[in-house]
Amino acid sequence: MKSNIDYYQIKENRIFLKINTSVYSFEVIISTLYPYLEDNYIILDGDRNSTVNVEIKPKRKIDLDEFANEIFNRLFLYNIHEMSQNKNRDIIDNIMKNTLNKFNKK
Repeated sequence: MKSNIDYYQIKENRIFLKINTSVYSFEVIISTLYPYLEDNYIILDGDRNSTVNVEIKPKRKIDLDEFANEIFNRLFLYNIHEMSQNKNRDIIDNIMKNTLNKFNKK
């Protein structure tokens, strides 16, 4: 499967992901995987400036293709959240500065 995520493979009850960090930041990758830590063993490897390799071994039997697709959807969602935060950061900073300036003048 080719996409913004280079590929995924399923072998021996494990999912192997190769994630392009020019599309998804390392922070987005970590945020995406965090909710799955309790039910899975997760190993990260690679270079956070190019490609992050992820190995996921579920602790119980699940549909691995469905799970891989769920991870892709969550990556996309977290990426959108990060983009929105970055876009709105300046606006929020200006609102906070104006509010603090008004408060300090009193």
